[in-house]
Amino acid sequence: MSLKYISFLSLLFILTFVLLVYLQLDFNIKKTNSDIYKLTKAFNYELDENLSLNSRIQLKKSLKEAYENSSQSLSMIRPDEILKIEVAN
Repeated sequence: MSLKYISFLSLLFILTFVLLVYLQLDFNIKKTNSDIYKLTKAFNYELDENLSLNSRIQLKKSLKEAYENSSQSLSMIRPDEILKIEVAN
């Protein structure tokens, strides 16, 4: 075999090896990016659920406070006289 042929095959082998390493690294990067995207999506879902839950808890507390305030206000108002009105037909 000639030296040119051996050099060509060696260069072809080296370039093929470099290409395979590049493709493997590219695949690993894409896989990592996909995992990051999935984790970010799951985190955002959990964050939305947490915000929704906190909002519902705050709403419940506000309603409870409004109920307590209105019941206290109503219990403070007592009429001096109670009138009974009867309707006759």
